[in-house]
Amino acid sequence: MIARSRSLPPFPQSLIRCLLAALLVAVWLPGCTMLQPPDLETHDAVLTELSDDAAVFNFRVAMNNPNDDSLQLLEMIYELRIDGEPVYKGRRAVQRTLGPRTEAAMELPAVIPFTRVGWTEASRPDSVRYDLRGRLQYVTPGYIAEILFDTGVRRPRVSFSSAGEVPLQPNPNSESGVRELTAEDAESAE
Repeated sequence: MIARSRSLPPFPQSLIRCLLAALLVAVWLPGCTMLQPPDLETHDAVLTELSDDAAVFNFRVAMNNPNDDSLQLLEMIYELRIDGEPVYKGRRAVQRTLGPRTEAAMELPAVIPFTRVGWTEASRPDSVRYDLRGRLQYVTPGYIAEILFDTGVRRPRVSFSSAGEVPLQPNPNSESGVRELTAEDAESAE
């Protein structure tokens, strides 16, 4: 018997193109993830306004870009808890580009209606424990990274958190800028 050699059919061109495209994506994707996320640090929790039925706090968040490329910062989503209970959820558009190796800061406001935490003017404590948690969504530079972001495949974000104690009483000797709201202020706001 004579052994016949069977030749394999040639690879279809479409399969070769798919393999080549997969190889290119595999080479480019690690480049998209080589950037470090921005560093976020919450600094001050400051009482900025106080009324008989609510308080307004501002939380200062420092943002640092440790990369040699700019990062486009989009949005912060955050939640404030007082004594373990959620009292405020916020969403803040950042809409800025953080240049290479630069820092910036922004303030996150939070309004706390005293009824939400069960306080009255008479039962309001002198200070409260808070827990602030959130995340920043950003876009890494590059055409491929933008396409992946726009299609929802890759939407990078970085989390932050801060906890501490903040006074709920204005200090007359402090220059913190706490403004006590009166009934006239409330009427003029309407």
